Amino acid sequence: MDSPLLIHPSTTIEIQAKPEIAAKPETSPPFLIGQILIRIALVFAIAAACIVANHTTSNSFEVSVVNAVANTPTGRRFHLMFVSNGKISQFLYSSNKIIEQVIYPTGSFPRKPINHITIHLSGQNLTDMVAVHTGFKPGEFSVVLGHGFLSSENPAIAFRIVLHRAMASVRVWDGPEEVVSAMVEYLAMQATLKTFGTIDARLDGSCWSPGFLRYSESIENGFVARLNQQLRDRYTGLGLLNRSMCEAYKASLTT
Repeated sequence: MDSPLLIHPSTTIEIQAKPEIAAKPETSPPFLIGQILIRIALVFAIAAACIVANHTTSNSFEVSVVNAVANTPTGRRFHLMFVSNGKISQFLYSSNKIIEQVIYPTGSFPRKPINHITIHLSGQNLTDMVAVHTGFKPGEFSVVLGHGFLSSENPAIAFRIVLHRAMASVRVWDGPEEVVSAMVEYLAMQATLKTFGTIDARLDGSCWSPGFLRYSESIENGFVARLNQQLRDRYTGLGLLNRSMCEAYKASLTT
């Protein structure tokens, strides 16, 4: 007789799924964020240091003012227009920057040391608009101004032109008078052109004139800067190369 079928109770195994753990958003470790912030800060610090260094290089001299007519209407007007508001220093630094770009185009050109410039407003109307003298110490200069510019139609423009000439005289190395005079005139004209967009383009046939220097600079970029360095090295003559340049300049005036 067949044995009865044994029915085993069914066994159900429930498998419970583990609850899904929500993925945590990826976050940068705190030290990594700190490093990034430090690098950004360093970039800004270096940029700021470069700006300050450039500013210091151009404006590394002090400016003093001596007003010989301070108790007169002329002296008070000068003080109000240019001294009390810091304009005189601003104008000098601006002129210096323009002139430096011409005579010191790269760091390979040694700079004439300038530590202190004293502006003297004279009580007399001088024959020349401005006279520049070296001081008792190296790097010190005195700039003596007549007060005629205050009577011009636009005293501010007249004053800036006078300071362009003064700063050019300070910046150019000493040398033969005709060479230095041509350099000062040329640099003053360049500063005036940069400031006001126009110049009095006076040309003549002299080989030492602003016209000759402008022509030479157009033919050989950096000519004026190299000439200034030759003055520093006690340049005493025109030189064969410059003579040929001079002849070419004279020929250009007749064509």
